[in-house]
Amino acid sequence: MRIASIHFPSFPLQAAIQSGPARRLLAAAPVAVLHATSPVVTACSRTAWAQGVRPGMIAAVARGHAPGLVTRVREPAREAELLRAVADRLLALSPRVDLGGPVTGLHHAMFVEVPAGKRGAAFGARLVEACQELGLHVRIGIADDRFTAAVAASVGADAEGAVTAVPRGGSAAFLAPLSLGLLSLPPEVQHMLESLGVATLGAFAELPPPSVARAWDADLQALARGDGGARLDVYQPAPRFLEAVEVEASVGAAVQELANRLAARLLGRHGAAVDLALQIGDAAAIHLAVAGDVTGDDLGDRIARAIGDATPARLGAEVTMLDDLTGEPAAGTTPELHEPPAPLVLTPVPSLFGDRPMHRRTRRGKHRPRIAHGQARLFSTDS
Repeated sequence: MRIASIHFPSFPLQAAIQSGPARRLLAAAPVAVLHATSPVVTACSRTAWAQGVRPGMIAAVARGHAPGLVTRVREPAREAELLRAVADRLLALSPRVDLGGPVTGLHHAMFVEVPAGKRGAAFGARLVEACQELGLHVRIGIADDRFTAAVAASVGADAEGAVTAVPRGGSAAFLAPLSLGLLSLPPEVQHMLESLGVATLGAFAELPPPSVARAWDADLQALARGDGGARLDVYQPAPRFLEAVEVEASVGAAVQELANRLAARLLGRHGAAVDLALQIGDAAAIHLAVAGDVTGDDLGDRIARAIGDATPARLGAEVTMLDDLTGEPAAGTTPELHEPPAPLVLTPVPSLFGDRPMHRRTRRGKHRPRIAHGQARLFSTDS
């Protein structure tokens, strides 16, 4: 099995300007994304970087470098929903998608299984197109294991949309000349190895196995040899999801953007029947039944007819999967009621040493209280 890694550079920044007013203008402006709980820069645009803004700066210091800096606060919930939207779209291309865990750093990586019979470069190009439909910039790496694929995507060609495909069986040769810093080694360990001349993954892989196992070197040599494994935490699409857009220049443009997003996510559900609850401003929701494969243009026409002459400031849609037989919401769309747990019953644990014989009463033991086996001893002094 081959693994494709989808590398999202500056993912918090992409998530912050992927939707919202004037996002097209923000793509070329000096923008900084601040941490959700502190005024610290998490990510910044290329324009802000050119003016001296760096991740880790305090917002006030960053504004001193870039007087026209636009700041956005990081929203972890929006980032997680955006990853799920990408996964829904990619399910139309691959049977197994891995979200890559929560977003913890500046960049993020997702993983998908390359279907059998697909050429790496062609499949990678389709992944790039699918992500660009959602307004995201990515780089793709394809290899025999997760680690090599992630490295190929992150250190491969720096051009936007680039695809780096490692030949089958060539993971070790691809990783050998790369820096040892790609492994999560403690800084002091990495410095010690580099002082001994071990500065590349190939040199690290040739070292003898450690005589004492530590937390940091459990599988790092296997990673350096290209044996990172191909296990995927398979993503299961939710039976209900939300999408919303802000109306900027015209309602028609917002309608088409919403329709394109919905069509992209529904494409990965392979024509399943859904109920689309369209929310137009503060008005009551309008329900549309959608079944089968639908394009963004067709869905946009249906949404436009439902809106009519209304001019809302915001459009939203709640999509609920329907059961094909009953037409009711599919299982999992409503919370299940669970019976209260049974009361906890404590039972005595038998002794590991089996049953002991009765305590022999001695002349000395007659003056001591008898203590049952397994009971804690009490220490006291008699007056």
